[in-house]
Amino acid sequence: MQKQDLHILMMEDEPADAELIIRFLERSGFVFTTTLASDKESFLHALENIAFDIILADNSLPQFNATDALYLAREKNNCTPFILVTGTVSEEYAAEIIKHGADDYILKGNLQRLPTAILKSLENNQVKLAKLKTEELLRESEQNYRIIFERASDAIVISDREGHILEANSKACSMMGLSLPDMQKINVKDVFYDDPPIDSQGNIDQLLQGKTLITERKIKSSDGTIYDLEISSKMLPDGRLQAFSRDITERKKAAEALQKSNERFNIISKTTNDVLFEWNIHQNEIWFSDSYFTLFGFDPEKPLPSLDAWLVKIHPHDRQSILDRTEQLKNNLVKIWQDEIRFLQADNTYGTVLQRGFVLNSIDGKTTRVLGSFINITERKKAEIKLSESE
Repeated sequence: MQKQDLHILMMEDEPADAELIIRFLERSGFVFTTTLASDKESFLHALENIAFDIILADNSLPQFNATDALYLAREKNNCTPFILVTGTVSEEYAAEIIKHGADDYILKGNLQRLPTAILKSLENNQVKLAKLKTEELLRESEQNYRIIFERASDAIVISDREGHILEANSKACSMMGLSLPDMQKINVKDVFYDDPPIDSQGNIDQLLQGKTLITERKIKSSDGTIYDLEISSKMLPDGRLQAFSRDITERKKAAEALQKSNERFNIISKTTNDVLFEWNIHQNEIWFSDSYFTLFGFDPEKPLPSLDAWLVKIHPHDRQSILDRTEQLKNNLVKIWQDEIRFLQADNTYGTVLQRGFVLNSIDGKTTRVLGSFINITERKKAEIKLSESE
């Protein structure tokens, strides 16, 4: 511990004794400033206005002794080293003041030990301050953990290796419909009713290797409600298991509904003679149902024909209108449209398709996707011509 820049509070009512101690410390290599207190009032004033590195206290002041000074010092700052420096004192008194928090005691007739006592007290105080700081950081860390633990949107459960619940946050208790004491009476295995079990050997091996185990499980709450959960489990350093569970019930329902919808759409697209299409304008990706290849005479085993290859099959008088319509769609100038287009059939005659479509916009209002269909109306057009000619 360094001897430099110390600020010493000296409780001493004998100027000669104070001067003796100061000169001795200076000869011992200490560099310091001293504040002298000769009574209780000046001692309190010094404590309230100055931060000291160490307190040296005599025990023979009138109406104020070292024990009283120690109590006052600990009330103001419980870490400042306190050394009793006095003329005479009984062994019992010295032991008692050390018991109540003094760092050491020195007799004025034996000041040779004072420098060592000061350095040791300062060093011990640094250790004490570091310990207090660590304890404070641990308390803050625990408080922050508790805040995150309780406010988390996911259900969090901590259990032992056997699955007995040790801790659970508010979200987990709410999901299960149980209080924390009731949660601590059950085993995580009791709330799962699907396979595989969470304690299967493969899962345990992953956890023991420090890996995070992500599974989808079903649980049943106390009122019988079934939840689909995505659970992220990890083994803590002390061997406990921590699991973050996210309710994915609605997401699973939406995924199942989407799958059913896709299945229905797939059936429709394969059974209808109409051509269905979707065009992602930003990525310039287009999808056609299988009827597209049949209608326009392309080989379904080959890559999707380019726009130019398709335009070749369109009547020359209709090609420009298609290009104009495409530009309108790209520039967000049309939302719903319907066109009749003549196309070259396999027998080298022109048929007619009715093209219908509508635009799906993004949040910013710009065109993102175009959905539509081609309907072969060749026979209808022929019938209309015949009817017109017969009139």
